[in-house]
Amino acid sequence: MLRYFLAIVEEGSITGAAEYLSISQPSLSRQIKDLEDHLGHKLFDRGSRTITLTPAGELLRDRAREIVLMADRAEAELTSMDKPINGNVYIGAGETEAVRFLARAAECMLQQYPQVKFHIFSGNGQAVTDQLESGLLDFGLLFEPSDNTKYSYISLPTADRWGLLIRKDSTLASHDGIRQQDLGQIPLLLSRQVRFDSNSADGVPFPSTSCML
Repeated sequence: MLRYFLAIVEEGSITGAAEYLSISQPSLSRQIKDLEDHLGHKLFDRGSRTITLTPAGELLRDRAREIVLMADRAEAELTSMDKPINGNVYIGAGETEAVRFLARAAECMLQQYPQVKFHIFSGNGQAVTDQLESGLLDFGLLFEPSDNTKYSYISLPTADRWGLLIRKDSTLASHDGIRQQDLGQIPLLLSRQVRFDSNSADGVPFPSTSCML
């Protein structure tokens, strides 16, 4: 039932979802109506050509994706128990230099166990820790400082240096370096993972990275 619901969400219509699932549109509509009756909430607002999720539908979408992914993982693990070492490793990471270490480790493992598959998901620290908590990820790469009390972790020997992209005619273009105070009145597009180290000599952020599991 949840897979039918997610198919409608992805396709944006019951007609498209029915075609994707290779079932009749009336049958799919009945399945969704039964799901709404069971949950006691309307999941979709149906327009003339499109459908949109209600607040209850948005909540179910997020939970249904987690449930379906966990079910798929459990099935894959059970069917591979009697086979050579294989399976899927799920890792969450942001845009960080530490991904190089992750790639090297994956390459070494694949040389010994070529049937193992790695799945890397991009996200900020909150998204990665949320998925670690729910069991959707096996490992996470997080910028420090972070709350490591719940996890086994290692600090990786790398640091990310952040830069500033500006126009050539900007007043900052002639500077030898950029300090944190130089940016106070400038509108910026920033990654949510950026942390400025106010104790550093030049105010440029150098977040280090931990691998958590």
